Amino acid sequence: MRTDVIARREAPNEFRRLAQIPPIMQFLIAALVLAPLAGCAENTRLAKNIPLMDTFVRVELRDAGNRKLAVGAIDEAINRMRKLATQLDYKSGKCQETADTRKVLNEAARLKEMTEGAFDVNFEGGSEIDLGGIAKGFIVDEGILVLKKHGIREAIINAGGDMYCMGKYRIGVRDPGRRRKIIAVLLARDKGIATSADYERGAHIIDPRKGQAVIKPGKSVTVTAETCMRADALATALYVMEPREGLSLIETITGAECFIVDENGKTYVSGGLRLEEK
Repeated sequence: MRTDVIARREAPNEFRRLAQIPPIMQFLIAALVLAPLAGCAENTRLAKNIPLMDTFVRVELRDAGNRKLAVGAIDEAINRMRKLATQLDYKSGKCQETADTRKVLNEAARLKEMTEGAFDVNFEGGSEIDLGGIAKGFIVDEGILVLKKHGIREAIINAGGDMYCMGKYRIGVRDPGRRRKIIAVLLARDKGIATSADYERGAHIIDPRKGQAVIKPGKSVTVTAETCMRADALATALYVMEPREGLSLIETITGAECFIVDENGKTYVSGGLRLEEK
């Protein structure tokens, strides 16, 4: 059978499982639901879940091959992510001065300029740093780099909805107005993906230009980008922007696409984003 036909038939079954997931696990999955494309047997997959960064992080290899080597690769990736979560202590606002921290801060500075201040890790006049909108994405990217070093070609790391897909995956985006429903299905290949919304945690996203929480019930922004770190930060920035403003910004950024649902349920899709039938 053709793989693409199998994928279209099987993917909706993955999405229906969302309705059977307890609410607490829905929070951990956040706004994105995984539906891997068909093409490998279930018994060749290997996955591990760990609590990290106030959520559960799942590392899954699609085709594990040598399981002993695959387990070692997963464990090394997890250890790397745990170490970074300690270094980039975004929750307390206290970060260790390391080369990794500088990478994140340098990217944050680029994104601040790119978004004209809609994304900024500096608060209180620069006296405080909050890496909550970028650190998780960087940590996911670094875990993926470890897997690549071990020769892994198809895998996904999902940190409560901030994820990187190495290989081709279908990703379901939750409807912010009806959380048990899927509003869109994205086709992602070697992409970082992140969603910003307030339907689980309430108004927790700050507009750094105003220093105030953004109250936009029912709004959701999903971004795909070359890295999860960039997708993470851009999703945060686009959430505080007006939809058309965010859409215009994304169109200027190479490798980035977005899917936006505004407070009234209207959707906005960037020109290069690939959507699949649900």
